[in-house]
Amino acid sequence: MDLTSQQKFHFWMHPGRCHDCWDSTLLWTPQGIRRCESCVEAGIVLSPAAKRLSDAVWLRMERKQNVLPQTLLTARLLIHSTSAQPVSRESLQGQLRSTEREVKAVAQELRREWFLPIGSSRRQPSGYYWMHTPEDFLNWSRAYRSQAIDELVTLHKLQRNNFPELAGQDAFDFIRLIQSEMEDAIK
Repeated sequence: MDLTSQQKFHFWMHPGRCHDCWDSTLLWTPQGIRRCESCVEAGIVLSPAAKRLSDAVWLRMERKQNVLPQTLLTARLLIHSTSAQPVSRESLQGQLRSTEREVKAVAQELRREWFLPIGSSRRQPSGYYWMHTPEDFLNWSRAYRSQAIDELVTLHKLQRNNFPELAGQDAFDFIRLIQSEMEDAIK
């Protein structure tokens, strides 16, 4: 079967058997989030990713935490993705009608506040994906840590070479400062 590029886009952006909830059993309605009755009646078995997403949404609802349509839509799209077949940033931007910065913010929210295993890669194939395996998680976490360490090293060098002069000091203890900030952030 040879699909046109529009059909491929539609299939990729609306994967799964159910065209309403994309096999997540989660529907966004004007009244809020509801279970997809057609999937429940059909006995759709949730994938581990869809189960994790569903649990996260209902927990947020129970705790009276926000569930924004854009965030739920992104998560529903990503449950079908893999590190080998990520959803490109451009596809997410088009589907969400948002900017690159907004897509990054939604992915970060899914990680930081929803605790969902959302990975990303700048190498080909690039994009965002659901981490399904320990290897996915380790590969993503190495790159994520490396980026954070590189930014901290840059900050350290800039502060060491510029801040003392700007502040009229002889030295600046970056390590002690960052250590206490990291300890506070982890709490």
